[in-house]
Amino acid sequence: MKKYSLLFLLFISIFSYAQTAKKITKKPVKKPVAKTQALPKDVQVWTIDAERANCEGVAPMKCLLVKKQGQNAFELFYDAIIGFDYQEGFVYTVWVKEEMKTPPIPADASIYNYTLVKVVSKKPLAKYSNTINNPTKPLSGMNTSTTKTLIINESKGQCEGNPDAKCLLIKEQGKKEFEIFYQPIAGFTFEEGYRQTILVNERYVANPMIKQVEPIYTLVKVIKKELIFTPEITITTIEKPKTPLDKKWFLRVIKDTDTSRFDIEDNGVFLEIRSEESKVNGKAPCNTYFGGFKSDFISSFQAITFSTRMYCENMKFEDLYFSKLQNANRYELKEGKLFLYKDDKLVLVFD
Repeated sequence: MKKYSLLFLLFISIFSYAQTAKKITKKPVKKPVAKTQALPKDVQVWTIDAERANCEGVAPMKCLLVKKQGQNAFELFYDAIIGFDYQEGFVYTVWVKEEMKTPPIPADASIYNYTLVKVVSKKPLAKYSNTINNPTKPLSGMNTSTTKTLIINESKGQCEGNPDAKCLLIKEQGKKEFEIFYQPIAGFTFEEGYRQTILVNERYVANPMIKQVEPIYTLVKVIKKELIFTPEITITTIEKPKTPLDKKWFLRVIKDTDTSRFDIEDNGVFLEIRSEESKVNGKAPCNTYFGGFKSDFISSFQAITFSTRMYCENMKFEDLYFSKLQNANRYELKEGKLFLYKDDKLVLVFD
């Protein structure tokens, strides 16, 4: 009996050793790794908000609210995304390809085409983690839109920073003093001698990350118009230009690099030079601007400009224009055209 007990214990020991060895030599099972699709070249990841916002183009309109990868806030997007079928109420994550258009490009148009590559996700607003529970408060990036009454003074006042420019003087209801007002009011016509009480729509981008830092005003109606004084009629004589530079020059070419240029066919962007006052003013693709310049009226030219601060879709084109204008340091007049150079490199052509 003892013999059988020893054999049984030996069998149990051998079996236990075999099971332990099997566990040690067993290879770990590799878990499948999820494959991530690489982002194609020149493609950006955008989040598009569930609601459009009020924005200002040629006329008041609705714009998409876009937050690009790496940004903390939504921004107004004035252009269209080719191939994208937007539906309000859904928050989208999309891949978008940005490609530069082939010149010529109108001065008031974007220099880029935007094309949908892929809709990564489309979520109803209720499932969006950033949805604000308070229904009276707009989503991040949304515009606020209100109406207010403004009283426009019968005379304009001197704009700060530019003694030659005149600005509207306005005050809100209940206030005693008029203040300088730098923003344009779309649809409103100032008439010297008349004090006008008007109702305006004020649209303001609540998000401070957006370039548009001032409200946009649009006339709703003129409430009251009263004559305060009759403007004097003055007869002025038309003076001949002091120098060949004295003219309203319309932009025709922006030379970006040695191999890249933009040709402009319309008269949307211009530079007006007044040599007697050493002043310039003009219209960029989006904003108006003013400033001063220095020249020996032989070849040297240097302009310093300041502009209004309205944001538009073609701000990249506008920034490029201002950069070239303010970096120019010499000029040539040939065949009725004004050529501006940075050293020996052509940057702008006007006619």
